[in-house]
Amino acid sequence: MDIAAWAQLLGIAAFVIGVIAIPAVIAISSTWRARRAEARLALAEQELCHLRAELGEHQQHDLGRRGMRPLADPPAGIMPIFQETVRNWPSDPLCFPIGWARIGGTPTGIYTTFEPTSDQFAGNIR
Repeated sequence: MDIAAWAQLLGIAAFVIGVIAIPAVIAISSTWRARRAEARLALAEQELCHLRAELGEHQQHDLGRRGMRPLADPPAGIMPIFQETVRNWPSDPLCFPIGWARIGGTPTGIYTTFEPTSDQFAGNIR
């Protein structure tokens, strides 16, 4: 076999590698990465469901606050919001009201607290 035949054989091999083998490897690795990403997504969804199941009553309520709007006609004075605070958070001495909102069509108070064990802890992302 002379040099021209080897060069032609090398050219054919380079063509096969470039046109067939490399795209095939890319397709296989992309499929493999997609399957790994789908598996990670499924695990993340399971973890999210598990975390939602562990949430307290107030935290689950907070997740359902779609459509929350400021209350257009809040009760006059400060006593109604303080009475609402005492009624909804009787065991939390550090809870204080922020204002009124309409959640799901129902007027309700918006609160925060400095009690670190509370579901409404200010500055704590749970």
